[in-house]
Amino acid sequence: MGVPDKIVTHGDPKFLLSEYGLNADGIFNKVKKSLAAHAEQNSNNKRLRMVK
Repeated sequence: MGVPDKIVTHGDPKFLLSEYGLNADGIFNKVKKSLAAHAEQNSNNKRLRMVK
């Protein structure tokens, strides 16, 4: 997570953090997506082991 590697606008810190997903809601959503992807990958691995 972070700011893209380009020139970013300047302004109100709250707006900028929100714009780049670095506020509380953005961090929460990123963690939630990461955990869901991890759980999905884990369940796929378990299914593959059962088939073998």
